[in-house]
Amino acid sequence: MARRRNLQRLLKPRHIAFVGGRVIAGSIDMCRQAGFDGPIWAVNPHHGEIAGLETFAHVDALPEAPDATFLYVGREQVSEVAASLARMGAGGALCHAAGFAELGDRGQVFDEELVRAVGGFALTGPNANGLLNNLDGVALWPHVSHQHVPAQSGVAILSQSGTVAYDYVEDLRALHAAYVVSMGNQRFVDVADLMAVTAEDPRVTAIGLFLEGIPDFAAFSRAAATAQANGIPVVVMKVGKTELGARMALTHTAALAHGDDYYQALFERTGVLRAPTLSSFDETLKMVAACGAEGLAGNRVGALTMCGAYRTIFADAASDAGLAFPEPDAATAGSLAEQLPRHASVSNPLDYNANYTGRGLTLDNRDSLVRCFETAIGDDYDVVAMIESFDGGDDEAPQNQDLAWAAVTARRGLPAVAISGRSDKFTKTMRDFFLHHGVTPLMGMEDAARAIAAAVQLGAFRRRLEASGGPEGLILPIPPALDGEGVMLDEPTSKRLLARYGLPLAAFEVVDRATAADAAERIGFPVAVKAVATDLVHKSRLGGVRLNLNERDEVEQAVEAMATALAAAGLSVDRFLVERMAEDGEAELLLGVSHDARVGHALVLGAGGTGVEAIADTRMCLLPCTKHALEILAAETLDAMSLGQAAAPALVEAAEAIARFVADHRMSLFELDVNPLIVAGSRVTAVDAVMRLADDAVTA
Repeated sequence: MARRRNLQRLLKPRHIAFVGGRVIAGSIDMCRQAGFDGPIWAVNPHHGEIAGLETFAHVDALPEAPDATFLYVGREQVSEVAASLARMGAGGALCHAAGFAELGDRGQVFDEELVRAVGGFALTGPNANGLLNNLDGVALWPHVSHQHVPAQSGVAILSQSGTVAYDYVEDLRALHAAYVVSMGNQRFVDVADLMAVTAEDPRVTAIGLFLEGIPDFAAFSRAAATAQANGIPVVVMKVGKTELGARMALTHTAALAHGDDYYQALFERTGVLRAPTLSSFDETLKMVAACGAEGLAGNRVGALTMCGAYRTIFADAASDAGLAFPEPDAATAGSLAEQLPRHASVSNPLDYNANYTGRGLTLDNRDSLVRCFETAIGDDYDVVAMIESFDGGDDEAPQNQDLAWAAVTARRGLPAVAISGRSDKFTKTMRDFFLHHGVTPLMGMEDAARAIAAAVQLGAFRRRLEASGGPEGLILPIPPALDGEGVMLDEPTSKRLLARYGLPLAAFEVVDRATAADAAERIGFPVAVKAVATDLVHKSRLGGVRLNLNERDEVEQAVEAMATALAAAGLSVDRFLVERMAEDGEAELLLGVSHDARVGHALVLGAGGTGVEAIADTRMCLLPCTKHALEILAAETLDAMSLGQAAAPALVEAAEAIARFVADHRMSLFELDVNPLIVAGSRVTAVDAVMRLADDAVTA
């Protein structure tokens, strides 16, 4: 793709043009400070010199098409300059100007002009605040705002927020930034483009995304697959919960498919780790960058501290995050008991409670600390942690416990962290010390626990990925464009369609009033009787369902009562579905499919029955998906409902039947609802189903 190649030129240019008024002098100085050693050109028709450079009147007058351009002009001039750059074969530009689509109708004219001008030109923005490549000394930045921090490797920060991007221009949390890109409106170059290109740079150790929205889910999945293939962990902080969602919802499934559910399902599918806060985003990025693509092998943590309160706080936070603290084995416990002071006790996390001076385990005896630490982390752990209290002073130097921890963890060869009890007390001096010795410094116990848990999650995902055939399976198809509102199919028609794909159903017949009782006798009592009409979606609310009927008379009376009740509601019904009652079960589930124009189809599974929307406890999986993804979905749903796993195989088979139906009808299916799906022991039975298909779709 031409734009992707041009984006590579933008991120690592041979030459840079700065277009704007005298304000670009600060930007040029910033680029010089960053160490860029290629040609820098200034473009301005009114000033002969800016920042010591002779200016060019227009970009057309430049010696050659620039790889990178910083557009620091008003929105009225952006389209003209961008069109000239595109014509001359320039690489890309960062557009600092605002006032385009983000203003709605007020910026629409300028946005449309820019679309016509850009073509395959890689324009980042508009409304983008800056771009840094600290690996190659590139700064497309609006002013001199910081001391440049060169890097040999590091994380790529790709942010939709310019202010958040600014937070990473200086190394304040030991999170070394290789790239910092403010994406702005993502009108041309979006997060998928930037993620794919930075994931191809072997110097990038992890990618961090701050997002308000994703324009193209399929493109994002392809970029995430590239990152996974190249062993680059990706962490996201996605803000805003309602940006996506079904525009028209007739089924329970579509009504329950909220915007954030689609994003969460996308991240789970592609192995992107989600952080809830900016501080946990930073610590998680740091942790996975240190661990690498394989993450952690498991959740077993060995932890030490000199503070009883820290021990309890971290144990609580880690437990909430799903981490485990195996007790020391008998030999380890015995050895520790001999070393610890009399007032200390053996545990994990361990409060080693060293004396300050004297004999035995003391802070002034580094050898005793080394022996204690070696013993404490000698068991079978996946990661080891030291929680410390730092004084936060600029002149703070490593103490004996720090030196001992660095030496012991280096010999042990396990992933190791040093955690500050207070996030604001971990100075750069101490963070740099630990980094130099291969220990990841994490700031704050709660965020540290989340970061370690994310590395565990990453490891589990990578193992599943390898078992399922690699990153190609992560990629979503381009979503189908469904026009109009479609038509609702009634329950029997929907059931017959789904039965062809293997959905387990109870026996049923569709009859008129006069023959309902005869059908019940053929099927066998007890039966359920339901009114049938295409515009009768939620039958039970209108009195269109009768359950547990055991005799002919009950069936005849139920049919008459339903017809009367529905007539009072303005519905004329002359068909009824008579169905064998499903055996009593432990639970009623919802199994359905929603559709969103930007995402495609998603399978939804969760609590069902008549109160489904009140309960609103569902999980989502984007389609198509692997059987393993459905197995995880089924297991998590059954576990959340405390149902055990006996029905998991049957539930997966039912979900596979729905997924096969969607695969064959993806160009026509708007939504689908199987509710309830009765769980009884190891069996599941679908007892109601409706769907909405395009007008010209084939029906049963």
